[in-house]
Amino acid sequence: MGKGIAVLAALTWLAACGASSPAQTRTKVAQRATFECPRDKALAEEDAARVGPKALAQVWAVLEQVEQRECWVAAVRVAGYAGGPEAFARLQAHVESRAPLFARSEELHELQGAFIALGNLVRLNKNERATKLALSFLVESTDPLNWVKRSIDWDVDAVIRREIIDTITRSAVFALGLTGSDEGRQHLLAMALDDAQRRSHEFRFQTSESAISQVESLVNLQVLPPGRVVFALSHVLATMPADIEADLKDRAHRVQTQARTTWALEREWLETRRDRASFQHVVRQADSIADARLSGFHGQLDSLRQLLDTPEALKAIDEIAQLVFPEGPLELMGTDYPEQVERALTAMTVLERDRPEQVKVLRLAPHIATVVEAHEALRRALESGKQGAGFEKVIEARAALQNQLRVLIATAVARYPGWNERDGEQRNAVIGPLLDQSDQVESYLRRRVAVRDVNPDTGQEIAPLEDGRSEEEAAAQADSSRR
Repeated sequence: MGKGIAVLAALTWLAACGASSPAQTRTKVAQRATFECPRDKALAEEDAARVGPKALAQVWAVLEQVEQRECWVAAVRVAGYAGGPEAFARLQAHVESRAPLFARSEELHELQGAFIALGNLVRLNKNERATKLALSFLVESTDPLNWVKRSIDWDVDAVIRREIIDTITRSAVFALGLTGSDEGRQHLLAMALDDAQRRSHEFRFQTSESAISQVESLVNLQVLPPGRVVFALSHVLATMPADIEADLKDRAHRVQTQARTTWALEREWLETRRDRASFQHVVRQADSIADARLSGFHGQLDSLRQLLDTPEALKAIDEIAQLVFPEGPLELMGTDYPEQVERALTAMTVLERDRPEQVKVLRLAPHIATVVEAHEALRRALESGKQGAGFEKVIEARAALQNQLRVLIATAVARYPGWNERDGEQRNAVIGPLLDQSDQVESYLRRRVAVRDVNPDTGQEIAPLEDGRSEEEAAAQADSSRR
């Protein structure tokens, strides 16, 4: 873990050397007063920078809710541009309390994004206190030992824990390079010099890597998604030499079986989560229509006040407004979805049952009907959703797979440890395809983008299941984006 991070520190420090050039004059842009989760979950940097202080309450509300997980990436990006002590506190809590939720390789880029946001917070320096806190947190996070202590209570396997900590540490190093701060550059320089000194020591006193170092580098491969394991082992089993030891072949079969079980479990869980994401989108659409109908009803009452001037009519309008909007329309539209449905439908029922003459005189029946129709649609949308569950089982299955995979690799290295041609061929026949998959996963992490699993039978990359799309639709979009 340490060697790769220190090398990254050296490269990041070199890249950061030019970061202290005079600040360019910034063009003033109009700020947005609201924050809405983008439909495709992506939010451009310039759009994130435009979200103004009035919208931050909505951003914080998204980060507080696990149900809004699909919007976290956008909210985190906004927090980095917002600056201030609260933005830092939100980002720090997001990383520290939710790191285990990003245990799947496919979602580690979300953790990387949180550290980039912290780097932006320091770079923009909108609040001196928040800048100092964020810079200190980034420096502290470059040491994996600090996260070993913090991760004691994480309910994840040791292999996955190591992957998360490695991602955190690398991300902190990269974020420090973004800050352009003198303290950050000095820390990166110290890390680079330490790495150079260690490598110089190895060169002077070692003629070759020890066997322990070789085995460690092989066993500590990336955490592989199950589809990639199945596909790699299919190649291993199909090309395995006939004279390879039988128990190694049996072990490879068992690991592949575990990988297929994990794959099936993850597909089921991802489908449930996809349905949940689709459900949330449907609910938001239904709520938008329901809010518009309530706003229209309130507007109609205001219009009637201007048109009718008799005391009886004005009294009736005020009584109806008090019944439906006792604290104003915004208060009702801002309540939780189920409460809004219950209150709006109850108020409309009372109007029709207890105030039929007023409804008739004021000609409110069509407006009541639209409010009822919209809120019944919102209730149906709420009742249609799947909650989504099973994440713990997915992580347990994936942890078991990673352990079995490492035992297979370690066994192959132990059985064929030599550098002669036969040992090399036998060893590579077992571990070669797996190391190829590990390299592909690492390339995703280096680019700070979502790792993609592959179809276990064909090896074709699979796009994430989200936004209510089927696996076929997601794959089709992935194909078109690569053209």
